[in-house]
Amino acid sequence: MLVYYDSTYRLKNLFNKITDLRFISIMSKMRVLVTNEDVPQPAVTLLKESNLDVIVNEEHTREAVLKKIAGVDAAFWATKIKVDEEMLTAAGKNLKIVASMSTGLDHIDIDALRKHNIKLSNTPKVSDCAVADMAILLALAASRRLHEGRLHIE
Repeated sequence: MLVYYDSTYRLKNLFNKITDLRFISIMSKMRVLVTNEDVPQPAVTLLKESNLDVIVNEEHTREAVLKKIAGVDAAFWATKIKVDEEMLTAAGKNLKIVASMSTGLDHIDIDALRKHNIKLSNTPKVSDCAVADMAILLALAASRRLHEGRLHIE
């Protein structure tokens, strides 16, 4: 069964959910994969301070993620690389949760997660304010004919 966390919480609450799964690996530190080095450093530091073995992927290729995901307990998915059957098979039986750091889930095969009994979370409302700000900015730019004025100056 797929358990879906509606992540309307702040990022720290998401980290708390991941670290609450520590009971899964009592004998050793939980291994957590962060799929992109562009994840803010305070977030990575928070994971490390939670006594987790954190692996940060510095390469932006599917092949690199396939190599590094083997044996991890959790994955912070901060990339558009597809989470599919191949990726979950490469991860192995330890993977318990995928935390997608995006609003959409187009790059995640939810049926494959359900088949492997892996939990999923995402951040559906994380960009609401930014989208609203951008809409107002574009409306102001259009109403003041900003682009035409810039072209006139150049």
